[in-house]
Amino acid sequence: MRKCLTGLFLLVLAAGCATVNVYITFPQEKLEKAAEQIELDLQKDLMLTPPPAAPRSGQSRVNPLKWLGPAPAYAQTISSEVKTRSPLIGEIMKQRRERLSDIQVFKDKGTLGEDREGLLDVRSSTGLDRESRLKQEQLVKEENQDRLAMYREIVKINSMPSAELKNVQAAFAKIQRKLAQVGEWIQEEDGTWTQKKEVPDKKNK
Repeated sequence: MRKCLTGLFLLVLAAGCATVNVYITFPQEKLEKAAEQIELDLQKDLMLTPPPAAPRSGQSRVNPLKWLGPAPAYAQTISSEVKTRSPLIGEIMKQRRERLSDIQVFKDKGTLGEDREGLLDVRSSTGLDRESRLKQEQLVKEENQDRLAMYREIVKINSMPSAELKNVQAAFAKIQRKLAQVGEWIQEEDGTWTQKKEVPDKKNK
């Protein structure tokens, strides 16, 4: 009997050492709000409009069951705001700001567009000389590398499961379509490419 109790105790003790992975998911509208905050902050100089002041609330992830185990990883849906600040994101935003005006030049020419994965896409090289084509390709490469790194960092600092990356990208893509200027190329959710049209003013109807 004593041996059985000792064995049971050791089993429970070993189980208690297991790591519990807590993953957090956010409603899509929360991801879109965070994406809009970041993209407005990025473009505030270009658009000559300040970003909206959005308070950031702390996000508690204290797990009262952390001493129990073994336990499977699970997802927890919460209502707090998505974290958008980290040293890496700060550095990425700095780099994105530095190339923003150059990217806009190619967007104005109709050779660059925003795709449905939250990335830049080369739509055309028509009218560009060799130097301009190379510059455009380099801008796209560097910008997309930074964007992907930022999306992954958002997933990481918010303890989201890796599968949520596609939802983060979709949120940024939606906001980039929203913020695109009239005439710029954008890719809709269904994959079709179109040039941004001016939104009709409902007051004039």
